[in-house]
Amino acid sequence: MNQGLIQVNLIDTRDSKQLKIELSTNTFNLANRGLNTRTGRADEDYESMKGITNPSPANFEFDSGKSVNLFNKQLNMLYGLDREKCILLYLCPLKTKDAGGSAYTIPLNNKHCIIFGTNLNHPQSYAHEIAHTLGLEHIFLDKDSSCNPISTTAEKKTI
Repeated sequence: MNQGLIQVNLIDTRDSKQLKIELSTNTFNLANRGLNTRTGRADEDYESMKGITNPSPANFEFDSGKSVNLFNKQLNMLYGLDREKCILLYLCPLKTKDAGGSAYTIPLNNKHCIIFGTNLNHPQSYAHEIAHTLGLEHIFLDKDSSCNPISTTAEKKTI
C-alpha cells in the first residue's frame, strides 16, 4: 500500500511557488524500520526514526517527536529550507497517543513544529508549539506528563 497519507502544500513567499511533500504509507514504513525513504537502505539519518508508528495497523498512531524529524527530513531533502530564517508549522491529521503537537526547545536554532489532528482546532496549541520552537520550556513538571524535564540554561549553552 503506497497511498498518500499526507499532502503538504506550502507557499514559498519569495516567488509564490507552491512547495509539496507527500508522505505515503511506504514512507512511514521505511522510516519505521530506520531505512532511507528514497533508497530503502539502512541510513544513520533515519535510525532515530525507528518506531515512528504504532505496530498495530488498526491504530496507526505516530510518535510525535519522530514525526517532526521525518517531516523536517523530507522537506529539507526537497527544498533545503534548513538554511532559511523561518518557522515551519506543519498541520497534520495524524493521531498520536501522547501529544496534540510537538516541537523541540533545543537546539536553539530549531524552527519546526507540528500540530496533530486532535488539536487542529485549538489555537492555543499553535501558540504553545511555536513558543517551544522559540526556545521556551514548560514551567511545570507533572509526573504523568510525557514531556521531558526542563532543560537547564547551562545545558542549552553547550548545545
